[in-house]
Amino acid sequence: MTGITIILIYVLIFLAIYPFAIYPIILYILSKVNNRKIKNDEKFTPEITFLISAYNEELYIEKCINSIYNSEYPKDKITIFVGSDGSNDKTNSILDKLNKEHSTLNYEIFKRIGKNQVLNQLIKKANTELIYFLDGDMEIPSGTITKIVSYLADEKVGAAYCNIKMTHSSKDTGGLGEKLYQKFENFIRTKESQILTTVNSFGALLIRKSLISSGFPSDRILDDNYAVLNVSNQNFRVTYDNKVIINELRPKTLKDEFKRRIRIISAGLATFLYFKKALAFKKGYFSFFLYSHKIIRIFSPIYLILILCLSIIIEKSEVGKWLLMLQFLFYSSAFAGYALELLKAKIKIFKIPLFYLVMNFSFLLGIFRFLSSKQNSIWNNEGLEK
Repeated sequence: MTGITIILIYVLIFLAIYPFAIYPIILYILSKVNNRKIKNDEKFTPEITFLISAYNEELYIEKCINSIYNSEYPKDKITIFVGSDGSNDKTNSILDKLNKEHSTLNYEIFKRIGKNQVLNQLIKKANTELIYFLDGDMEIPSGTITKIVSYLADEKVGAAYCNIKMTHSSKDTGGLGEKLYQKFENFIRTKESQILTTVNSFGALLIRKSLISSGFPSDRILDDNYAVLNVSNQNFRVTYDNKVIINELRPKTLKDEFKRRIRIISAGLATFLYFKKALAFKKGYFSFFLYSHKIIRIFSPIYLILILCLSIIIEKSEVGKWLLMLQFLFYSSAFAGYALELLKAKIKIFKIPLFYLVMNFSFLLGIFRFLSSKQNSIWNNEGLEK
């Protein structure tokens, strides 16, 4: 019995470390032997429609919109539609002011219906083949639009996006952890793109309208992730450029990241159910990337809980003692990091286990929320609503 338990623990340990340690190595090797070049062309400058769903973005929406118009991209080829999702701050008055300054800026005020439903209404208004989903707290530097659009010159590419840079990251564990996490994600996205297609997105996505014309099917799904997976599911590539930047203006804190990940996990799980062929391993690299990058990682808290429980069961064995000691050190480090966080001490080494533990706890709550079948597209600074 002890032998079987130990084997099961090793399997769980493998699943826990696979997305973070083994999968990146596999991607690195595959990208060296199967690097599929994209025929991008920076002279390719078609008309684009930017779609922005905004809720109480008075601090950022003006910078976001002005950054689009002040970019290098031809102004006569830019149209913007903004949907204000029941905003009760100064967002609507700012949009009204900007509408008088820019003839191609359009906005509509909705009741609180959620991001997915707002975007569905805006997609119908877009008359261009390329649409650019953008969050209202983002700022586009000069040169970014042209570089991202250039990838869509390749007919095999259905969507493209770039690196999101946090310009005002807090110095707490949330800010530091998110920076490290995004560096890791940048590597994963880049290698998946080189091999075929990436299965992750983050707030800003250029996509062919024909691949998302039917909109988002539910208020439970994650809009940007659904768009990316839907492109890959239709056998088009989604590419990522780590060297091209979009600035995210909103600061990141540990509390903010905790709430955001609950929504992302719950909505992500609901999203995956729409891609049954990929889940059934019938989509080649797409299926492999989806499981390795997303699904196996999401269930990390389950692995950790089972490893602890099984270690307690075999605590009298030598393996059990070592496993319990290592877990004690890890969780102690995480709690030490939390204590130092409260004291505002700047000891970074303890922030990594704390971020990992908090991330997994948010994953667990996200799984529970998914099982409760609640919506995931209406949220505010306090977290998800309803």
